[in-house]
Amino acid sequence: MNTGIEPLLDHIDRHRRFLAEAGLLDTLRSCHHSAWVMRLLKDEFGTFGLGLVGGMAAVIERLNQHCTPQFEEYEHLRQRVLSRFQSDKQFSQLTKKEHSDEQATV
Repeated sequence: MNTGIEPLLDHIDRHRRFLAEAGLLDTLRSCHHSAWVMRLLKDEFGTFGLGLVGGMAAVIERLNQHCTPQFEEYEHLRQRVLSRFQSDKQFSQLTKKEHSDEQATV
């Protein structure tokens, strides 16, 4: 039992060193953080919510352009989506725009 842990840790350390020396560590980390942010936003608000902040491409571009950490950007984007949902006037305009040909059923 507990065999193979040391070789596994050595392998992880070698891989991390390789990524760092090749200049890939920060790039991959940033890509993974962006993917996490996208997943969090999509899981919480769906594609409609992503659309409220410009869609997937706009969010990825925003994450790549800003110097702030991705999870701070996530919180900022999350607040923007929530503010759009909470604004009655904004919500009704979005509903009319997105579903102009549909009739509400009660």
